[in-house]
Amino acid sequence: MVELLITVIIGAALLAAVYSSYTVVSRQYRTITAMAEVQEAGIPAIRLVSRDLRMAGYMALDANLQSGFGSINNPIVVTDSGNACCDRLEIIYDINLTTRYRTTYYTQARTNPARNALYVDRENWNGLAWSAVTTQSLVADYIEDFQVVTGATNSLGAPTIADISMIFRNKNSIPRPARSYTRPTYNVGNFNLTANDSFHRDEFFSTVYIRNLNEVVY
Repeated sequence: MVELLITVIIGAALLAAVYSSYTVVSRQYRTITAMAEVQEAGIPAIRLVSRDLRMAGYMALDANLQSGFGSINNPIVVTDSGNACCDRLEIIYDINLTTRYRTTYYTQARTNPARNALYVDRENWNGLAWSAVTTQSLVADYIEDFQVVTGATNSLGAPTIADISMIFRNKNSIPRPARSYTRPTYNVGNFNLTANDSFHRDEFFSTVYIRNLNEVVY
């Protein structure tokens, strides 16, 4: 009986140790998964927006250095959301001599669960009007802030530099106590994002030099 009791006690201690280790490993795994999830959403999104911004104002010229569509009057238009999520960004540039695109990035609310997602529309200019190429294409989900600030304008008033800031969170809460999150004051834009929950968040930032608006000769 004594040996049986000792065996039961040792077995219970081992099970407790195993369960404790499993809990720690499981919590670490979910935390790492949440961090990877945010990175997988944020990095491609910031790269995609930055690539389009670098193309802003590009005009395809023929052998006579003329554009079939003429000049681009407003290559970049930022609609400021104020102290809220999120800005809206329109970018116009030529793909080739016969194709001029207007690309629009914006956020919309989604449900189950409630959150915002970043979308993009692309339109083609035929010389008279814009027509849809792609509409409401999902760029990234669970975005909580999208801010764009332009500066250093050229002689025509078009911006030559743009700062982009995006904040994403993961999908499912992490098994940890709620933490307070405050958007750093040095970031781009004017949305003072704050939260107190168990989600993981990351900010993605980029400064884009808009080469076509610096180098193009009108």
